[in-house]
Amino acid sequence: MNTKLKAVIFDMDGLMLDTEALAIPSMQVAGKAIGINLTDEILIEMNGLNESDSNVFLEKKLGRSALLHE
Repeated sequence: MNTKLKAVIFDMDGLMLDTEALAIPSMQVAGKAIGINLTDEILIEMNGLNESDSNVFLEKKLGRSALLHE
């Protein structure tokens, strides 16, 4: 059976799937691996920020960068 893809749905704002329940613990594990304590409160405040803005936020909030490629 050869079917062609007719549509793709992107859920970028979480209306269809609530991925925060998975994303928050994952980011906390990643933060812990590089010595950053990312609390639920911090991650909720960062919600919607891009990488650059997230890094600025963390520098102000925690006094250090979270980027590994600097």
